[in-house]
Amino acid sequence: MKTPVLIAISLIALLFSQFANAMAKRPYIDSEILNNAEVEQSFQLTAKDGSRVSYQKHQDVLAPTISFSLDKKKGNFLIFKDRNKEMAFKILGSVENIKEVTDLNKLQILQNSSGQGLAIKFRTIDRNHSMGEEKQYTESCSIEKTARRCRDEYDYDRETNKRHYRGEVCETITISEPGIRDVRKTEFTTVTNVLMEFVDNSMRSVFSAHITDYNVWGPETKGLCMSR
Repeated sequence: MKTPVLIAISLIALLFSQFANAMAKRPYIDSEILNNAEVEQSFQLTAKDGSRVSYQKHQDVLAPTISFSLDKKKGNFLIFKDRNKEMAFKILGSVENIKEVTDLNKLQILQNSSGQGLAIKFRTIDRNHSMGEEKQYTESCSIEKTARRCRDEYDYDRETNKRHYRGEVCETITISEPGIRDVRKTEFTTVTNVLMEFVDNSMRSVFSAHITDYNVWGPETKGLCMSR
């Protein structure tokens, strides 16, 4: 029979494994600000509060956004937010293969199952990579040192009201000191432009907007942490 300690360790290991697996499978699904929004044909959407939101051809649409509601029981939805209203579009199938913004074209949001009478299509129309830019800067860090700390210990005799020396007790402690180090980094920037369209049953675009994604990445080399 396992001891309570072994059971606890096994449970912690299991929970950590499940958490690691969940993080590894977590899809790229993030909220996005839409730009260059354009109403190409008149249409209507149903908001989550049950109200109808009308769009007229060529009307201005200011700073709409999309986000995602992922729920195993209720289903996965794309949420289009405009004028303080939220309009939900049901997503068919899995979202696990959405790893980056260019994978949005894999989302299945169909006209006959979206709940809005419209489909949503995504298409990557432009992707640019910048040359590496060298950057140098300093950052704060911590220097950990070990030190030996000792103290004298005594026993107290209540009858004689005197202390008796027991000896010296020592321990090793860790001390953190503020430091600074040099960092060298090569930064690359990838700019991706994705077109999103609301499409009617005639495959005609009634609304379009762009998602512009900036991804800054690159290797960095950190020097030794030195005392200030």
